[in-house]
Amino acid sequence: MRAPDNDNAPWQATAAYLYLLRLDAASLAWEYLRRSPAYRACWRQYGHAQGRRAPPGAAQPWGLVQLEDPQLDARRAHPVWDDRMPALLHVYAIDGPAGGTTDAGLNLWHIPGEKRLAALPAGGYALQVRDDDGAGHSLRARLGAGVLDGRPALCAVPLDARLRAQTALLAEHAAHFVPRRAAASGQAHPVHRHGHPHVHPVTQASLHHLHALQALDGAQAGASQRHIAEALYGTERVQAQWHADSALRAQVRHSLARGYALMRGGYRQLAGLPPADADRSTNTQAAA
Repeated sequence: MRAPDNDNAPWQATAAYLYLLRLDAASLAWEYLRRSPAYRACWRQYGHAQGRRAPPGAAQPWGLVQLEDPQLDARRAHPVWDDRMPALLHVYAIDGPAGGTTDAGLNLWHIPGEKRLAALPAGGYALQVRDDDGAGHSLRARLGAGVLDGRPALCAVPLDARLRAQTALLAEHAAHFVPRRAAASGQAHPVHRHGHPHVHPVTQASLHHLHALQALDGAQAGASQRHIAEALYGTERVQAQWHADSALRAQVRHSLARGYALMRGGYRQLAGLPPADADRSTNTQAAA
């Protein structure tokens, strides 16, 4: 039986969802995953009671290296995604100077933004840096042993389907990795022609994600489709346009279908990861 609609339910406050409009694809993927009842059950079984010391492989079915608390939204969470995610740089320390230079190490203080580090079970660290310009984009990287010690380092870009995405990502953040060159060229901190930071427009795709996630929360709270529509589009519009075959009702159904599909595995494609079936097939072949 559906629970009665609650006019004061937290999911109805659209303002609380506006941060979603500034998130990148991987952060949006986390927003869908953390709403999954199955993932939340996994966290209660392994992650909640024992921190991140879950059994080996517990996080792999979710496209993660280790479990993250689903109570944390994308602004506070640091989900460590599978190494195959395209929007992920791989930085390794080397024994000698890279390219004949003596100042080729990674200095985290040269990278603007809020930084989060997580030690990985296999060694090294996962780095996440969220931009401080309001865009909501994050730099994600795997740091090999010795990188944080200031040793010369290089960034490895795999020659596979991730090549284009990772070279573009490296070019985007090159100014942060080579601050002296960026300062000399005036590209370290892009600004608007009037001297203000760039304004990042809201895209239609990000608005669709907001509607899908808010509708998903409403449905999981037991709200009716009409009540969800009132939260998304306003009571007056619903009163005027809501009927069995209305476009408004179809939009709500589409948002719900999209939200459930992304929560139930579609988030992997959003993050650029292979589907779970591909992982299971690979593991089966390896065990054979």
